[in-house]
Amino acid sequence: MAVTAKKFFSHLDDYFDYRQTIYETSKQTIKSNRVDLGLFETFVNDNKINTINGKTVIDFQYYLKTQRDNCGASINRKIFSLRSYGNYLQLYDAPKMDALL
Repeated sequence: MAVTAKKFFSHLDDYFDYRQTIYETSKQTIKSNRVDLGLFETFVNDNKINTINGKTVIDFQYYLKTQRDNCGASINRKIFSLRSYGNYLQLYDAPKMDALL
């Protein structure tokens, strides 16, 4: 499955509000999630990626390791942030976002 980058990033503010309101997620966790998703958005924009799919996420992981020298734990946290947001999008029932992550 794939989704346009524009559609993927269009619900970020709602997602952060949802996490904070429903789960009472700490401000530090929200800040970390914002950084992670912002980094992914920058990666997508810098590489002129129009469609986000599994390959995009794998390419992002390679970027984190080879270009940013992130360790496995840091990569896992960033991927968790993407997965959590992807799950939110599924619950939100945004078109064509099922099975993204």
